[in-house]
Amino acid sequence: MGTTFNYIGHGIYSIPDAARLTGIHPNSIRRWVSGYNYTYHNKSSISPPVISSTFKTLDSQVALAFLDLIEIRFINAFKKHGISLIHIRKAYKNAKNLLSSEHPFATRKFKTDGKVIIAEIASKSDDIILIELAKNQLLIEKILQPYLFLGLEFADDDLVFRWWPMGKKQGIVIDPEISFGKPIVFKEGIPTSTLACAYNTEKSFKTVADWYEIHISTVKHAVEFENSLLSN
Repeated sequence: MGTTFNYIGHGIYSIPDAARLTGIHPNSIRRWVSGYNYTYHNKSSISPPVISSTFKTLDSQVALAFLDLIEIRFINAFKKHGISLIHIRKAYKNAKNLLSSEHPFATRKFKTDGKVIIAEIASKSDDIILIELAKNQLLIEKILQPYLFLGLEFADDDLVFRWWPMGKKQGIVIDPEISFGKPIVFKEGIPTSTLACAYNTEKSFKTVADWYEIHISTVKHAVEFENSLLSN
């Protein structure tokens, strides 16, 4: 009972869940949160995790929390623009100290002061790559592009507490305090997967809407969202 309680309010995702929601390859996510072994010049080495998952392993499987999910998206943004895991790991560690946060990439401050934070991290580092990154304003703008923050809702403590993956108008939200963080249609509280499954069976938006006594557009948005995940 005590163990279950720890997961309540944080959301809980397997690596395949996280991959499905973020569009990031599961092998990449696994490396970022678990580390990996590699061989270089016939010598075995270990690359440590970039971030530590909020939860310990669950039934021998990695379990991620909502804030881990958000930070994974940030790591991916850095990687896509050529920043290595070694340097991301250093930046993450320094950001934790600078922002006094266990989840620095999931704070509002990265949205509002991302350039300043990266410059501050570089100033406290002897890492040439991070220093060069801080000088390259155009690259920082590309890394911290608006889509990264689209639909993120922040609490008073500056941490992300909700994610509207299609924008708030579509009414689909990922909230760690509801349905263990599964995507739902917010107003009705129904998992999008439930509505999409019903539609795939009936092939009728109206029928599904009548079943759940909801608007047809709600069903359409849920199906559209679930279909977008299939292409990830």
